[in-house]
Order: sequence, then C-alpha cells, then structure tokens
Amino acid sequence: MRNISITCKNMLKKLLKKYLWELTYWWIDGSITTFAIVAGSIWANLDSSVILILWFANLFADGFSMSIWAYLSSGAREQHKTKKERLYIGAATYISFLILGLIPLIIYILQYIWIEFSHPFLYASMLTFISFAIVWYTKSFISKTSYLKNISETMLLWASAAIVAYYVWDLIEKII
Repeated sequence: MRNISITCKNMLKKLLKKYLWELTYWWIDGSITTFAIVAGSIWANLDSSVILILWFANLFADGFSMSIWAYLSSGAREQHKTKKERLYIGAATYISFLILGLIPLIIYILQYIWIEFSHPFLYASMLTFISFAIVWYTKSFISKTSYLKNISETMLLWASAAIVAYYVWDLIEKII
C-alpha cells in the first residue's frame, strides 16, 4: 500500500512539474481577472447578483479563450508536442482558470445562496490573497526558487490589478 502511495505522489509531482507553467499562470490569471471584475463591480455599487452574472460570463468565456490559446501556442512554441499533450495543456489551462477564478467569488456565491456577510469584498480579497500565496508557494516548492520572491511578485501583481480596476471604474464612472 505504501508503494502505491509513493507512486501516486511521484506521478502527481511529475504532472505538476510538466504542466506547472500552465497551471500557475492560469491559476493566477483566473484569480486576477475575477478579482478585478469583483473589485470594479463593488466600486460601481453593483448588486451581488450582477457581480455573479458578470463573473460567470467572463470566467467561462475567458477561460475557454485562454485554453484555446494555450493549446495553439503550445504547438507553435514546441513543435515536438503531440496533439494529446497539447489537449492536456488546454484542459489544464481551462480547469485551473475556472478553479482559481472561482475563489474571489466564493463569498458572493455563499451570500447569494445562504449567508449574509457584512464586508464581502474584504473576505473575497482575503481568499484571493491566500490562494495566490498557496499557488506561488507550491510553484516555489516544485521549482526550488525563493518562496518570498515568488509570493511577493504575486502579491504585487494582485495589488496592481486591483488598483487598475479601481481607477478604470472610477474614470469610466466620471465620464458616464
């Protein structure tokens, strides 16, 4: 039984290493994109149901678009990749984009269905922050690079995306 556990662990580690770039990049992209939509929607004083509609439409369309791009670009970048490998890359992209893109909205989904939160955006921000830290910690662990450097880069990226979303919404609100 122990040998099976070790074999599974080694296979998982191999898969993570093989598709780490796609998983990490799309995890972060899904989270940042969704967080920017949530942030902009909050600053525009949109209702939680509108935030969810915007998110679902964006998440599935953007995730699909990114997975097709990952499939096509993996063939262009590396001619030796088989169609099956490229399909795995596209699938990994889509799944990771959807899973991490969901994290900023968990609070809004719970609020819409069941629980009232006094500061949902704060909780969504905290969940996004934690998810970024976990993703980059995992990447650092597998690639054996500095945890602090990877996490710091991610947090800077996350904060920058939130600031861009705020100023874009603010500017458009003033224009309209």
